Amino acid sequence: MRRLIILLVVLFGLFVSFRLSASVVGSGVVVGPGVTLDVACNDCTGKVICQNFEGTGTDNGETWTKGGTTANVDFDATGVILRGAQSCSITNAGEAYSIHLGANLAEFWFHTMYQTAALSTGDHLDLIQIRDSADATFLTIRIRNVSPGPPVMQIKNGTIYSGNGTTTVAIDTVYHIWGYYKNDGHATVWLGTNTSRPASAEVTMTNGDSTASAHSVKLYRRSETMLEYFDQVLLDDAEFTTVCP
Repeated sequence: MRRLIILLVVLFGLFVSFRLSASVVGSGVVVGPGVTLDVACNDCTGKVICQNFEGTGTDNGETWTKGGTTANVDFDATGVILRGAQSCSITNAGEAYSIHLGANLAEFWFHTMYQTAALSTGDHLDLIQIRDSADATFLTIRIRNVSPGPPVMQIKNGTIYSGNGTTTVAIDTVYHIWGYYKNDGHATVWLGTNTSRPASAEVTMTNGDSTASAHSVKLYRRSETMLEYFDQVLLDDAEFTTVCP
């Protein structure tokens, strides 16, 4: 009996030690020394738009369409992969349109991964356009070429342009672009290089003149031949500040 009690005490101690050693690493859970359970990170739960461009065409049951020079839009690009096994590439007047949202959103948060192989030789490079139910663009996130300074982020809200960001946008660099909009003049862009939204905004404005609501997203490439890449396009009416690796 005494030996049984001792054995039970030892087993209980091992169990407590095992539970206390559990920790989270990446998208897995370490439940003990050398033991990791694969718990998938899922960005899509509850999101209005969640597009990762995996598999053939688009994923997550979303139907995206190609516009402009449609041959220059590739939903299955593997030359440069920002995340997963594929990304979306756009060049030379190609356009990618999202599904129409189930409801028009007067306030929303946005995220996309982005990389460009070159920068525009013009005044600016439009990256993302948010459109209303009449298919009119009311919010544009873009890279502004500030002569003689470096390329930086900028927002166009209705007809009003924000000030310029302070971070130089580099080629062949994977960025996480985060956005916020409310149809009372507010718009914000954060620019980061990891899966957590930066604490400080890159550009913010409160004087925009758009009162429109979001109906669709457009990934945009004007008539220049450099390649741009997009991935992990998320939009929701609830704030989120992290995304899956």
